[in-house]
Amino acid sequence: MEKYIVEVHADRTEWRNEKGEFHRFGDLPAIEYANGYKAWYLNGKRHRVDGSAVEYANRSKLWYLNGKELSEAEFNERTKPDPCEGKLIEIEGKKYKLTRA
Repeated sequence: MEKYIVEVHADRTEWRNEKGEFHRFGDLPAIEYANGYKAWYLNGKRHRVDGSAVEYANRSKLWYLNGKELSEAEFNERTKPDPCEGKLIEIEGKKYKLTRA
């Protein structure tokens, strides 16, 4: 189980890992401001695989994977599902389930 350091300020709430880095697992932001700004981090790097890693109050968004900023198109290309993932194949009578390496 992950442990968090949670700091609640008048204008924001921050979640950090035991090293003090911004971090929150899952689909929850590591920084959330009262004005609507949200940012997702994984071990101190902006990161989110199921949506934008930064959402501003004006609804503009930024996409990041492992701290690297991407355009929305680049993000969608890198996170699209593998069409072979989970498929069963049979070779010489033995069945195998495909997984991503």
